[in-house]
Amino acid sequence: MRSSDTVGHVLIWMRDGALAARLRAELARARYASAWVASLPEAIAAFDLHFPCAVACTLQGRTPSLMDLETLLAYQSIGHPGLALPPAPVWALASRPEAYAREIEALDLPVRLLPADRGAQACVAEICRTLRPSAWGPGSPPGGEEDVLLALRDAREARLLERYLASAGIGARAAATPRETLRRLRERPARVLVSEAFDERRDGQSYWREIEEGWAGLPVLFIAASAERLGRLSPLALPRGTAGALCRPIPAAGLTAALRRLLRIAEREAAGAPPWIGTSA
Repeated sequence: MRSSDTVGHVLIWMRDGALAARLRAELARARYASAWVASLPEAIAAFDLHFPCAVACTLQGRTPSLMDLETLLAYQSIGHPGLALPPAPVWALASRPEAYAREIEALDLPVRLLPADRGAQACVAEICRTLRPSAWGPGSPPGGEEDVLLALRDAREARLLERYLASAGIGARAAATPRETLRRLRERPARVLVSEAFDERRDGQSYWREIEEGWAGLPVLFIAASAERLGRLSPLALPRGTAGALCRPIPAAGLTAALRRLLRIAEREAAGAPPWIGTSA
């Protein structure tokens, strides 16, 4: 997760401990946190823990292989039934970039190849050039902590989403039932409520009624079980404060963009860099 003195988190995936140490040192100088892993299971676990904004790796015919990278990127999209994570861009140091370029292009992977002899400093420079810090700079965004209340039944999904939002500088807390959601709102108001329908529960209707009566100006992002179910809903069935609706699996990038807008947090600057796929001169 991002701390007050860092601007993002980068996953380093390679077997070469000396090169990994140089990358970590360069990233620290650029105010990026980092974690080093050497295997696919470790990389998957690190993603669920840190939600890194980028991956720095080697492609030298050993772990990670191109298939390993493809598996990791696929896991982000389909690894969690209720949550779809956007793929993180990958920078790969390779002795022969041309050996991988055509396959990467055919698979449409967000992998940028760099000649291995350019080393750690050049790799980190490329990452920094593309992943600019967000407009508010290091640390948490304005508006205080835990501005978002997540009313989601699945506790593991809620924890994952809390950590994902924290990695983007958005504080969130979770509630699993209508009763708990209302209690947490009374304890400390939220600036945005992200909530499931709870329409199959006996207390579902009274839940929305209390939200409308007690927190009339609270923006609500409504999470529907499916696009089909959302299409069958009458607009009158949605809470009056509905600011938008998303369907499962929850698109993490789309939710983050909506929350940034509602919380008036500036978007990350557009990357002024060459296309992901290709080799450096």
